[in-house]
Amino acid sequence: MFNICVNIFEQALIVFFLYSLNADHKKNAALLSVITIVINFLLITCINQFSISQSLLTILFDLIFFFYLRLTSYVSYGKALMFCIIPLAVTAIINSIADMSVMLWLFPGRSFYEILEQYQVPFDLLIQCSHVIAFYFIAKYIRRNELELPEKDWIIAALLISLCNIMAVCFEAVYLEYETWRYYLLLGVYCVALFIIMILILFRSMYTHIQQENSRKLEVEILQSQLQSNEKMLQMRQELNSMRHDMKHFITLLKKENTDLSSEQVHDVIKTYESANNTPMPVQTIIPAVNYVLNIKQEEAAQKGLNFICTLNITQQISMEDSDLYLLLSNLIDNAIMHIGLEKTIRVLIREVKDTTLIQVRNSVNGTVINSEGQFISSVGSDRHGYGLSTIQTISDKYHGYFICEQESNEAVCSVFIPLAGQQS
Repeated sequence: MFNICVNIFEQALIVFFLYSLNADHKKNAALLSVITIVINFLLITCINQFSISQSLLTILFDLIFFFYLRLTSYVSYGKALMFCIIPLAVTAIINSIADMSVMLWLFPGRSFYEILEQYQVPFDLLIQCSHVIAFYFIAKYIRRNELELPEKDWIIAALLISLCNIMAVCFEAVYLEYETWRYYLLLGVYCVALFIIMILILFRSMYTHIQQENSRKLEVEILQSQLQSNEKMLQMRQELNSMRHDMKHFITLLKKENTDLSSEQVHDVIKTYESANNTPMPVQTIIPAVNYVLNIKQEEAAQKGLNFICTLNITQQISMEDSDLYLLLSNLIDNAIMHIGLEKTIRVLIREVKDTTLIQVRNSVNGTVINSEGQFISSVGSDRHGYGLSTIQTISDKYHGYFICEQESNEAVCSVFIPLAGQQS
């Protein structure tokens, strides 16, 4: 009777765990959950009467859990495959740890079956409590992080969890000294090797996926920046039209005799003119990534009271990925802001020079900050500064360009030459 209760509880726990992994469920999900619990219980009861391979039993239950997830939720095939393997893998790992720990620490030298026969009830209660705790934290982690991966990565993750399941069974068999323990040991070694290979494949796939996601985010940010720039241009045109109207009245007012130049009306017109005159015009080129970076850095410079001057002559696309161009320009300008001198002036130049695109950032400096070897000798923000220059050099090398730092009088000059499309080799 106790074993029957344990089996019912374990199947109900697994089904509830799978049900809790998703917030959205299809109709009749609760009814299907109850049916799945009953089917699993009846299946275990029947299997206990016969001798069936543990591997076949695991595959059978995984298929049941897979179809349960597909029928009750909206998860993809890959995600359902990964989720359906978790329950039996978790129970196998916890059971193996518990079995070996009890034999090693509590009852050294005694047979596992002898211990189980004498302490089955407290042992099973401990195991089920461990299952509850493990399933709770796993479900909480998955729900909180809302993991989203490509289908291929879900399948690789499912294979990794399956390998963990097999390794746990193998190690337990070796420890309990089954007659075929040598075969289990060899199988465990194979699984470890395959596990390492699959981990490397998964890491590579996830790295590619993260790069693609970052590129998409950058594209969205660039589009938003373009929209904001267009809105600013429209706003400035409206301000210019308003100023032209005000200037007509202002000129008319000045033509009148006995005009008081200190009057409130005159001051309002002058204030409006100065405010509009100090507002930097948004940068507009044929390259959205350049517009995005320069507009952000132009606002940052204005907030810090710096003169930010752009000289742009871009007639064709720079042969770089948007993400790399973003990093290159950002680090060049950040480096200039970091070493800015008393004149507080930054000049950005982008133009074509023979078969290359020149990206140059100049900034005023106080004293000598670049030595004769083209290396910065300033200690200002040394860690971040060194990382930024290293990033610039890495990107330059990636596109077969070159990066030069030099000092001309009271200006630090950082220049990057990138070959035009078709010139890289």
